[in-house]
Order: sequence, then structure tokens, then C-alpha cells
Amino acid sequence: MVDFRFKAFISYSHQNSLQAEWLLKKLENYRIPPHLNASRNFRGKPGETIGRIFRDREVLPASGSMDDDIQRAIADAEYLIVVCSRDAARSSRVNSEIRHFISSRDSSNILCYVIDGEPSFESKAIGENLSCIPPELRKLRLVTGLTPLAADARSTGDGRKNAVNKIVAGLLGVNLDELLRRDLKRKNRKLSFMAAASFAMTLTAVGLLLRANHAEQSEKIAKEQAQLEQARAEDLVGFMLDDLIGVGLQKLGRTDVLDAVVSKIVDHYSQLDDDALSPEELGRKVKAYQQLGKLYLGKDLRDPAQQLFEYAYETTAKNLERHPDVDQLIFDHAESLYWVGLNHIFNGRYGEAEQAWGERVQVGERLWQSDEHPYFFWSRMADYSVHHGWALMEIGKYEEALAAFEKGLAQRKANAARFSDEIGWLNSVGGGHYHVQWALSYLGRNEEALVHAERSNTLYALLTEADDHDQRARGNYARSLRWRAELEIALGLNEAAVDHLQQSVDLHRQLLDYEPQNTTFQYQGCVSSVMLAELHWRHGEAAPAEKTLVSGCFEPQTTLALDHFKVHNRFFGYRRALLELDMALQAKATDRSRDIYSAVIQRWNREPGEIKRSTQGQMVGLELAIQAASMHLLDGSMPQAPVNLTAQIEQLESNNSNGFAGTKKQLERARQLALLVEPGLARAR
Repeated sequence: MVDFRFKAFISYSHQNSLQAEWLLKKLENYRIPPHLNASRNFRGKPGETIGRIFRDREVLPASGSMDDDIQRAIADAEYLIVVCSRDAARSSRVNSEIRHFISSRDSSNILCYVIDGEPSFESKAIGENLSCIPPELRKLRLVTGLTPLAADARSTGDGRKNAVNKIVAGLLGVNLDELLRRDLKRKNRKLSFMAAASFAMTLTAVGLLLRANHAEQSEKIAKEQAQLEQARAEDLVGFMLDDLIGVGLQKLGRTDVLDAVVSKIVDHYSQLDDDALSPEELGRKVKAYQQLGKLYLGKDLRDPAQQLFEYAYETTAKNLERHPDVDQLIFDHAESLYWVGLNHIFNGRYGEAEQAWGERVQVGERLWQSDEHPYFFWSRMADYSVHHGWALMEIGKYEEALAAFEKGLAQRKANAARFSDEIGWLNSVGGGHYHVQWALSYLGRNEEALVHAERSNTLYALLTEADDHDQRARGNYARSLRWRAELEIALGLNEAAVDHLQQSVDLHRQLLDYEPQNTTFQYQGCVSSVMLAELHWRHGEAAPAEKTLVSGCFEPQTTLALDHFKVHNRFFGYRRALLELDMALQAKATDRSRDIYSAVIQRWNREPGEIKRSTQGQMVGLELAIQAASMHLLDGSMPQAPVNLTAQIEQLESNNSNGFAGTKKQLERARQLALLVEPGLARAR
């Protein structure tokens, strides 16, 4: 048997030195139960400590390379303990130490001590920036299938005490339950010995002492067992939420199994009393309900989704009221407001979305007062103002939206500077430029907007060049090409716009070849196709327009369905149908024109008033009036068309979106048509 100098080598990022030092002391001071020690050849005397633990690596040079002393220490250690955090996952030193241990030692002797981040060995499932597992360990899992033992010291996981016990069990080669049970037996024997030594005391005193000790120990054992069972249940729920629902089952399309998993999670949490849960446990329950709400929302189960989001909101509000200065609870409440607002957006309740996301900005201001936050907080915090601006745009408050977007862009740039060693943060900066562009374009400031569109496009291009396997970056780059084309159309740069829209369509087709069931790629590809077809059609290019509309839009019957539960999908569904209607009218296909118009107007008449009054809703309403007037000119079948067209013109003229180039062109076309349909009702310009 190899005689190692060290029982373990602790590998950690220098940002986590305090946690590593705490772990070292806990391990060095741990007393091994004698009955375990007797069956193994540990260093030291029976019943004493585990052995020497190596942690000090301050001798490492700044370059990140390891010197001979460190390499020898790793080679002389029986186990490697990796303090896993987001900082450790990015640390070249930690990865070098893991790589050296694997090259010289048994890779099954690696233990993970998780302190923050997400302990997933599948980085794509949660995003590279959120994983706390260093790349060398993920590579080990990929190559060998080996998953190191992980002890989760987070409050939502095992907790620090149980995590240390897991590490000890791994070092001793015993089952955790065996370690805990025998440790308790040892303590009970010690108590019995103490009682026997005091036998000279009166029998009454002894009896009282034994009963008290027995009751105390029984209660302690029961409490520890309950905590252990609860931790196991929470681990299982976390696995079901994050791995099965979040990634596995949806990716496989196993909705039958997915529904069963959802049912089990609901059963688990329905048995827990909120008042009996700690803030951390309650936060976990809230997260679970938000995940379930997201799942229901994706399946168009709107009422259950709304109930879950409202529960999460009310619960995080109460939690925050009890503990107003805890950053995690402030963050949790802001997340609840996000889901409430997003649900409103999807359903076209833009005023309510603006209220929810406006409140989210106010709650989030408390977080910006400190620079000490977990890694994941920063990206979400920079979204608060951007999402609020989104809702403001939908209700026509473009100046306020611009201010919110500019604030969000500044915050995203600050994040990119804060984490300057990670190019991935430029994703959010690129999105920030787009949102500023969006508001500027509706204010008629197209030259300024184009500058932001080009910056967004350039950033996403850099990200795709940096990692050609980053599908998220490729998808964002495809979208940024469309955003840039929107401004080029407004400025009359049609040739460039056609080129960029075609690139966007082609990129989305490639993305769908890679991931055909991705609904985001389906939607974005359809949107780019509709816009490209519209551009061809407006410039008299009928054949390219028809080809693009037929072949360029992926799954249009589901992605851009007129009854889609997401309003944004419906809006582009209307645009696609109205373009088909315009093509049919130009071809004088009367019957087909009436069929398309009838289907569209029936669905439009069922839309709530708030959706019709929204920025996009007014444009769809005007286009419907334009097409009805065109049909009236064709065969006189729409007697109310002139009146409706004039009413729509007046409504849009009173709206402050007239600076938007698309609105201007649509109004100009509508006014010309109104003069033709009924000169007496139209106002000449």
C-alpha cells in the first residue's frame, strides 16, 4: 500500500481562501471514530485525526504555472479536494492542479466541495458562466464517465456541516450514513461511561440524568435524520427541476414523463408548511414553483402558470418583509417580479407588465448599493431596467423607455468591465445596444439608432468568431443582422438590408439543423423571413417574396399561429397573413383574398383592447384596414372599409409612434388609399 505524505491536497481559487482555510481546520480537527480507524491503516494513532492536509500554495508564481514543490505535494496526496465555485471554474491554477493530479494519481480520488455556482457537470445545461465545476473535471466526466463525489456546502444543498461529513466519509472510504450512525453510537457510549462513573450519586439523580440525556440524544438524532431526509428530498427536487425538466425531458420531447415529474414536485411541496420552512428552504420552494410556472407557460396553461407566479411573488414579498436586509431575499423577490411581468407581456397586459417591472427596478436598486454579490446576481441585475424599458415601449412611452435602456446598457457595460476576463459578458452588452436602437428608431432618430445596431452586430460577430460552437451567440448574431436591417430599411439602404436579412434567415436555418426543436430559433427565423419577404414585395420583387414566405419560415403553422399564446408570435403571424393577403389581392385572387381576410379579422376581433392599442397592435389594425379598403376597391364588398380606414389613420396620427419609419410609410400608403376609396372621408395631405 502506498504511504502518502498527505491525506489530501485542497485546490481552490485565491478568492475562496477563507472557505478553504475553514475546511482545512474542520478536516484537521476531525476525530476519527476508533472502530473505523481500527480497520484501516491511517496515518497517526487510532482515534485521532485524518492526517495531514495540504492547502498552502502561496508559493505559486503569478503566471499560474506550478513549481516542483506543488507538483510533489499533489503527487504525495492520496486525495484531491476541489473547492468548487464560479471563481474556481475559471481559475487556471485550479485546472492545472486537477490536470496534474489526474496525470499522476487515481482520478476516482477527487472530491468536490461546492460553495457557490451550479454543480452541474453538463455546462451547456446551465450556461458556462454559472457552473462551479472546473473544465478539467467536466472533461474527466466526458472522457471516463466518472463523476466525483460532490459535497454541497450551500444553504440550499447539504449545508456546511453535512458537506464536511460527506468529505470525511469520502476520505475514509465509508458510507455517510454509516459514519453518522457510528459517530452517534460513539457519543452515546461516551455518555453511558460518564453516567457509570457517577454511580455514587443518588439513583434518582442518575435516572433523571439518563432520561434527560436519552431524550436529548433521541431528539438530536431525529432532528439530524429529518434534516438529512429533507436535504435528500431537496437534492432530488433540484435534480428534477434543473436536469430533467430544464434540460433532459424537454430536449427529448418526453412530455408524458415530464408531466409525471411535475406532479411529483407539486406533491412534495404541497406537504410542506411555509411557516415551518427557513428562508433558504422557502426560497427553494419558490424557485421550484417559478420553474413549474415557466413549464406551464410554455404549454399554454396560463391560469396554473399565473397562480404559481403569484404565489412566488407573495411568498418572496413576505420573506423580504421579515428579513429586509438579506440580499438573497431581495434578489428572490426581484426574480418573482420578473416572472409576473413576463406572464403579463406574453398575454398582452402591457400596463400590468410595466407596473411589475417598474417595481422590480425599485427593489433592485437596493442591490446596486453593494459590490459584494454572487456571480449570477450581476447579469440579472443589469436586466431590471432593460425589461422595464421593454414594457414601456409596448405602451408607447418611448422617451421613458430610452432612458431605461440607456441605464441598462451602462449597467451591462459595467458588468463586462467587472468580469473583463470573460468575453461572454459581451452578449448582454450587444443586447443593450439593440434596445437603445429600438427606442431611438421609434423616436425617429434613425442615424443614432444605426450606430447602436452596428455596435450590437459587431459584438455578436466577435462572439461567434471566439467560439464557433456557441449556439447562443450565433442565434444572437442572426438576430442582430435583422436589427441592423431594420435601420437600413428606415434609411433607404435596401440592398444592405436584403443582404443582412438573408444572412439572418440562413443562419437560423443552420441553427435549426443543429437543434430543430428550439422554438426560439424557429420564431426568430420566421420573423427574419417575414421581414425579408415584405422588403422584396415592397420593391416589386414578387417571386423572391413568395419564395421566402413559403420556404424561409420554419413551422409557421405553429410558430406564428394566429392563436399562439404569446402575443409577439401572434403579431408576426398577422404580418405574415396580411402579406399573403396583399399578394392575393395583387393577383386578383378574390376568393383567396376573402378567405385570408375572414380568418384574420375573426381572430383580430377577439383580441383584447389593450393589445389593439399597443404599439404593434395599432400597426396591425391599420394594415387590416388598408387591406379591407383594397378589397373594397377590387369588388366593392367592404362598404365599411373607407370609414374604418379613416378611423385607423386618425388613431395612429394621434399616437407618438409617428417617428418610426415603418409607421410613417404605412400612414402614407393609408392616406393615398383613403383618397381613392372615398375622397370625401379622407383628409388630403
